[in-house]
Amino acid sequence: MVKKQAQVFLAGPPLVKMATGEISDEESLGGAEMHSRIQDSPIIWAEDELDAIRMAREIVSHFNLRSRTCRTCGGNGTRL
Repeated sequence: MVKKQAQVFLAGPPLVKMATGEISDEESLGGAEMHSRIQDSPIIWAEDELDAIRMAREIVSHFNLRSRTCRTCGGNGTRL
């Protein structure tokens, strides 16, 4: 989740206000900081989009990906 850009919640601030009368904002209801620090969810939080891309690349670099032989190129990279 990117700080101050991503939120995850079931009901937004208007519904919370209607149901409880409480005034809240999107960040406090389900922002990155709430999920990663207050709620202690296993969510990775990034400072900005470039930080998020860097983190995603780091995670994907640990995947055990096997290269597959191309069926249409006979395995040597040139098309049949």
